[in-house]
Amino acid sequence: MMQTLKVWLQNLLKTSVFGRQVYPRLQRSWRSIVIPMRRKRLHKHGYDVLSRLHKLLTKNGIQYYCEAGTLLGIIRDGGFIKHDDDIDICVPPAKIGLSDVLQTFVDAGYGFVQCLEYDGQILEFTIRDRTGITIDVFSCRYSPDAPEKMYESFPRWDPKRSYPNVRANHLLEFEYVRPTGVKQVTVHGVETMIPENYIEVLDSEFGPWRIPDPSFKSEMLKHKELPGFCYRIDLQKALTLRK
Repeated sequence: MMQTLKVWLQNLLKTSVFGRQVYPRLQRSWRSIVIPMRRKRLHKHGYDVLSRLHKLLTKNGIQYYCEAGTLLGIIRDGGFIKHDDDIDICVPPAKIGLSDVLQTFVDAGYGFVQCLEYDGQILEFTIRDRTGITIDVFSCRYSPDAPEKMYESFPRWDPKRSYPNVRANHLLEFEYVRPTGVKQVTVHGVETMIPENYIEVLDSEFGPWRIPDPSFKSEMLKHKELPGFCYRIDLQKALTLRK
């Protein structure tokens, strides 16, 4: 019910001139209430969630590695970053598509939160563990012309822009160092996977990452805007897509 009300309010605000100006302020206020609760939940239950996640994916032969803030926390802080509030993983291109990975989570009882699609392919999806902790599952793209690089795309919404509908976002693509492989590590007694060349991966994703920088934003790194739009899609459509 709460999620339905949130989506209804988002759609209402993002379709009116006045709402498009007010929405970012309301979003900041909403996050100031919700994010602290999510952080507390992550630091209380996060390692159990990470353990269940690892067991599920390895049991089903799905390769993955911790990504973004989750990887940064494991390497730099020895666990979750103090201000983080979710878990980030990446599933590299393989024979199994992201829709099949999503199906694996759904079959295991994880809740569906959202999925983002671009040009008929899943960019990322978010699922919810039974504790309420959310897990962002990202895809990446490899290029045969640059085997040492990978490309990840992330949605953005700008109240000053025009979009075809409330489910649309524009898309920024970032160039990162490609993992040479994955390896298993133990953090707080829990097994998980990280890139073998995690130092190079973190250098490409965060720049100078060894000392925390509260002002860091991903847009500070090399990126380009992709043509067209990406869209939020429902579970039924997401499960029909193949990547």
